[in-house]
Amino acid sequence: MNSLIKRLPQRWPLMLACIAVFFAVSIPIARRTTVFIHHLLVWNLFLAVLALVFSVLMHVSKSRALAVLWGVGWLLFFPNAPYLVTDLMHITYLEFYGHDSGRMVHYIWPWFTLLHLAIGVLFGTMMGLCSLSLVHQRLARWLGGVWAWLTVAAVSVLSGYAIFLGRYVRVNSWDVLSPGTLIAQMAQSANRFSLALTGMYAIYIFAAYVVYYAFCSPRRTDV
Repeated sequence: MNSLIKRLPQRWPLMLACIAVFFAVSIPIARRTTVFIHHLLVWNLFLAVLALVFSVLMHVSKSRALAVLWGVGWLLFFPNAPYLVTDLMHITYLEFYGHDSGRMVHYIWPWFTLLHLAIGVLFGTMMGLCSLSLVHQRLARWLGGVWAWLTVAAVSVLSGYAIFLGRYVRVNSWDVLSPGTLIAQMAQSANRFSLALTGMYAIYIFAAYVVYYAFCSPRRTDV
């Protein structure tokens, strides 16, 4: 079976077309609604695209040192993909129906908004899992199957913690450029809740990838 990376060039036009359509639909949504989540959703999706780009560069790099460098870039941006799931918390403001003179009235715009969020989350999740698959394949060639899987598990834990930092401490990927401030924020926010949320999202990321690996990964026998 052909490797995923050999099939990527054929899929890029379709993938880019889908993302372009999503961004085009996002424009009227962002203009009509005052809820800033629609703007943030597009931004977070763009960061998820960067993670996929870094994983592709790591996968095709012939230099191990350069591949490691791309891998570090991927690790910094990868948590933005599973982080998109947390954007669904913003659907609580939507009102899908109301009452007028005793009659139930249904609203179409909230459903459109819900679909916008759901599609963005779906795109981000799939790109994140695809990028993790590419990194997993490269690690399997370097370290062997067992260590590659252990690394996937470690990445899941780190990403789960990054999701907590992003949602509750409001840390971004580029905050690693200010390590002193970042470490202080991490120390101040350490508590049982951070540990619980990290564990929950670590399990979610790892489980989602196992499903992707079992049904979608084109090189299961290699890793």
